[in-house]
Amino acid sequence: MASNSTWDIWWNFCNALWCNPYLLDLGDPVPILQVFAHRYWTGEISPSHAPVCGRTVGDAVRAVGQTLSNLGLADPRLLPSGKLTYRLS
Repeated sequence: MASNSTWDIWWNFCNALWCNPYLLDLGDPVPILQVFAHRYWTGEISPSHAPVCGRTVGDAVRAVGQTLSNLGLADPRLLPSGKLTYRLS
């Protein structure tokens, strides 16, 4: 259930920025994920609209990546080796 609400937050975030939520039109999806993470962390787009801890932010970004992966797309958080990109760690 949390993934669904996180996906809704992601969807609205991307739509507000005129960005494809599936990240198909971006050569490098990490910067948009970084902006999402920052806004989530500050509470601007978190469910409670209050600042959250870093682990909660990581969970939200992970939910987005895993949802994209479940749809058959590449998980934008991961390098080709399968490791988390340092820009999101």
